[in-house]
Amino acid sequence: MSPRLRAPLALALGLLLAPLARGQEEAAQREALLRAFRAVEDPKAQGFADLEAVATELRVLHERAGSLPAGKRERTRFFIAVREAEVRLRQGRLEEAGRLGLAARAQAQADQVYGGGYRAQLLVLLEQCLDAPGFRKLLVEERAFLVDPAATAEAEWLALPLALLQAQLALLDGHDARGMALLEDCAERALRELPREDPWRQKCLGRLAWEFVVRQDLGRAEVYLKELPPTVAAYPRGLVALRRGDHELALRAGKALERGGRAVHGLLLQGEAHELAGRIDEARAAYAKLKESAREPLDRAIALRSLGDCELASGSLDGKAAELLYREALALLRGDRHAAAERVQVAARLGDALARQGRRDDAREAYRASLAEVDEARRGAVSDLFGASWLVDESLRAIEGTLGIWSNGAGDAYDALAVLEIGKARTLLDWAVHPPQTGDEAGLAGAVREVVLGEDPAAIDAQLRALEDARRRSRSRSTAEARPLGADELRASFGRDEETVLVSYWLGEREAFVVATVGPLGLVLPLGPTAQLLPLLASAREAVTSPEIDEPWPALDAAATAFLPAMLQNALRGARRVVFCPDDRLWLLPFEALRIAGRPLGLTHAVERAASLSLRAQLAARVPHGRGLALVDSVAAPDDESRFALAPLRYSAREGELVAEAYGGARGRLQGSAATRDALAALLAPADFDVVHVSAHAVLDRRVPTASLLVLADGPMALPSLIGIPLDGALLVLAACSSANGEARSGEGELGLLGWPGAAGARGAVASLWPINQQAGSDLMAQFHAFRAECRDSAEAMRRAREVLAAAPNYAHPRYWAGFGVFCAERDGAGGGFLSARLGLLSLCGVAALLLAIGVAARARRGR
Repeated sequence: MSPRLRAPLALALGLLLAPLARGQEEAAQREALLRAFRAVEDPKAQGFADLEAVATELRVLHERAGSLPAGKRERTRFFIAVREAEVRLRQGRLEEAGRLGLAARAQAQADQVYGGGYRAQLLVLLEQCLDAPGFRKLLVEERAFLVDPAATAEAEWLALPLALLQAQLALLDGHDARGMALLEDCAERALRELPREDPWRQKCLGRLAWEFVVRQDLGRAEVYLKELPPTVAAYPRGLVALRRGDHELALRAGKALERGGRAVHGLLLQGEAHELAGRIDEARAAYAKLKESAREPLDRAIALRSLGDCELASGSLDGKAAELLYREALALLRGDRHAAAERVQVAARLGDALARQGRRDDAREAYRASLAEVDEARRGAVSDLFGASWLVDESLRAIEGTLGIWSNGAGDAYDALAVLEIGKARTLLDWAVHPPQTGDEAGLAGAVREVVLGEDPAAIDAQLRALEDARRRSRSRSTAEARPLGADELRASFGRDEETVLVSYWLGEREAFVVATVGPLGLVLPLGPTAQLLPLLASAREAVTSPEIDEPWPALDAAATAFLPAMLQNALRGARRVVFCPDDRLWLLPFEALRIAGRPLGLTHAVERAASLSLRAQLAARVPHGRGLALVDSVAAPDDESRFALAPLRYSAREGELVAEAYGGARGRLQGSAATRDALAALLAPADFDVVHVSAHAVLDRRVPTASLLVLADGPMALPSLIGIPLDGALLVLAACSSANGEARSGEGELGLLGWPGAAGARGAVASLWPINQQAGSDLMAQFHAFRAECRDSAEAMRRAREVLAAAPNYAHPRYWAGFGVFCAERDGAGGGFLSARLGLLSLCGVAALLLAIGVAARARRGR
């Protein structure tokens, strides 16, 4: 404990026990007890005998406090009980310290004196002596106290330990960005303020390094691991070696940990090192030893799961031995809500073992149990303005295993779609069903700007706390439940539309799959090993975004062959619309530029994109009840252009005029310096616009979890400050670079500005997938709105606009016409939207000629 703690605590104790000082004898006794109390804090009091004497005197003090007046008596006893627990902690008797601390907590709660600095002190103590599951439960129960600055103000001397607890709580709640920001702040403060040997310095650095290891950010993990003594950082260093493929270094680290008394970590590391090196018998021996020595049910379950993995890896044909190990592990984990991630993994591996035995129905049930566990954990997670808690990474194996069974002909394609929906777009669906609300959008906008642009760590942390308060308020108002659609609901929604192909992808740990349906029919197709597909994905992406690549078609055709197998291409040839539902790694694949029979899909089909079919259905149910156009263009933000190195919006005013002309004028328009966040909110407050078109800059900034920022005249606006701007029933067009991008989430696509329209009540959005050439983007938007004003179908209107631009030689490259995605299911009645024949060849040729003339002029090459 910090030396700064001694004086205030001794003073507090003296004041509380002053009534006991009656005469010389009582005064002498009081001084003796104060000396005993100070000995708890004395770093020289390391001997067991000395500390035991202190404990005895504290017990006497506890009894003497009984003569104090009511109120003061209970508070004094709580304080002394905390000191008794600290003595046991100093003696290394962790279990006893934990029991005493929990008993002190329970008694203080019963006496209604549980609060202030003593409470904070007790929590810091318990973090050091409780097991991980027990302390996680305690953190959840202490959430309101830890996130309230006023409640912890009395414990200023514990600022760093409390910040570390707040970071752990944020991570436990699923607020990854908030938790990581707090951890990094703790680590930097520890590096600046504490000596190298200080245990709190080591704890802060070690915890941050561990989180980076978990997130596979090995380079940043090593930065902090280098600041730690070898004995403290042995396990994470071993894991880093394991992830880097240095199995022998990891093995040595594991053996050192075992010799040092950390058998659980040491044996796990040894087992994984042997397993990854292909030494299955040695791995099995390490895991078996862990199984016998583990005291905690979770550690024992991990050992059993690892033994089962060894059985499967050894080539056992029947999988029966692995099945028994997995079932034993599940029995150990039953009822422990903090072991959800491990249950998800074990259930999925049980499915693998059952599939190995040919028991497809049983395997499917095990996979479903794994996915049900994921969904249950998600429903219990605390959502916030930035995201939720995910277990999707843990469900990859279950989804992959289920699709693997069904790709062999067992099961229904709509069942497969329902399985994929569990892993897709949960956060966006949550926001669409019960959007975050703040009650003070203007103040929130300022808070976000401070977080993004601020340089003072204290000010940034204060703004983050303001955002956390807004999160808690929004959560308290949320009553609806976002639920992915099941197979029957998906079949009822899409099973009668024989002109639309639904295409949902999943790139698993090992294999990739695509599920496609046309009307009542469907198929589940394997795409091959994921590792072989990723380079094709990267090449296709680069082909349409890199200015240096003049011939994109070889890379795009290779991607089309890989991601649109022959059976799917046959289904697409007979359709007029296609809905692509990619997972996060396929989010940026240029589907619109992939060719079938020599023609890009974006020119032959009305192409929609959807983060999930459940979200698409939610947005499609929203009825447009406004009319006309709201227009924001020529945003003047010179300071932000300089700060973010943005090019001036040279074509924005021209684009605005053409867009307004398409609808016979704009009912409301904000230009230049007038285009502020408050002005936009006021313009849209009546909620009676059909279309909202925003031509502005967008910026990716990884310092906020929502990643994408919309730059308005009064600064960059992130998702939390945009959600309060109403879009009820409107179509939002974000004519800004990379406005469909953000923070990648497993299975969910990317979370960014696309969270705004769903949460703010829009029926959909049109947004860009990469940096857009300004002139090309302006011309594409003009054509899109002209066609949309005619046919009222956004996907069909975008198809026609692409067709016009692609016909002009200077715009033939797909980087100019394939960069905008349509994220809505907007059609003008049954059969509406398939009206390309009405345009007529003459009109098409005339517009193409106009664009050709425009293209002869010098084009602006810098992105918007």
